[in-house]
Amino acid sequence: MPSACARATLVPVLAGGLLLLAACAPVGEATPPASTAGTPAVTPAATVAPPAVDPTTDAAAQPAAVPTDWCADPEIAAEVEAALASGVESNHNGMLVSPQEMGASGGTAVDVDRQVRVWRELPPAQAAFQQCLRVRQGQPTVERMPGARW
Repeated sequence: MPSACARATLVPVLAGGLLLLAACAPVGEATPPASTAGTPAVTPAATVAPPAVDPTTDAAAQPAAVPTDWCADPEIAAEVEAALASGVESNHNGMLVSPQEMGASGGTAVDVDRQVRVWRELPPAQAAFQQCLRVRQGQPTVERMPGARW
């Protein structure tokens, strides 16, 4: 089936106070954005691995494991499929810009810090939705940041 996109396209969208990233990426053509110093790393979906556990941190404050397959949960996968099938993109089904993407697109340090806070504060289910949405659109996932709720 021919794709409606000629190549991967990322378009920042401001919705409900959050900066989202609208994307149209045919399978196999997406390339991860270049690294930006000082921002959390973005890792291609195929190489995502759980972070190393630091025994000096409070284990109760950290989740037991970070999924390597963000779309493994059938409920999350179904939500993502419904979002991708929707003809309208908004803050309930749009891809959240990573801090690295914010910096690469010309965002200020304040903008990048804001995106770091947004990603850290995502509830686990919303983080899984965002990561699975990235995977399904051929975009790199966002590495878990220290202090993240997920």
